[in-house]
Amino acid sequence: MSLKRIELRAVLFCLSLSSALAQFTSSIQGVVTDAAGAAVPEAVVRVTNVATGVGRAAITSNEGLYRVVNLGPGTYRVDVAMKGFAPAERPSVPLGISETLRADFVLKVGDLVDQVTVTEQIAQEIGR
Repeated sequence: MSLKRIELRAVLFCLSLSSALAQFTSSIQGVVTDAAGAAVPEAVVRVTNVATGVGRAAITSNEGLYRVVNLGPGTYRVDVAMKGFAPAERPSVPLGISETLRADFVLKVGDLVDQVTVTEQIAQEIGR
């Protein structure tokens, strides 16, 4: 067998392997809105594999959209955080092979204690 044929077979094998691996990746996506239905841009969405503790984060777009890709099958915890809003979570989101799961969130305005704490921290920084 010639060297060129071996190289061609190696390239084809790598391409088919990467294609096969791409078929086994999943994603979680959705939209984050407030109670009035308005998009919440720049919210932090964290997706964590419950079994391994490995996580990835995404930030919502101006339309409140997020997408976390290249996830393996398993159970995930999805947390959303944004200043001025109470945190939201889904503690157990099962994700299969080659699945795209939608997880939308509606954030509620944070309580008065949260807002006072943030204001106090900003006041201390300004006074420095």
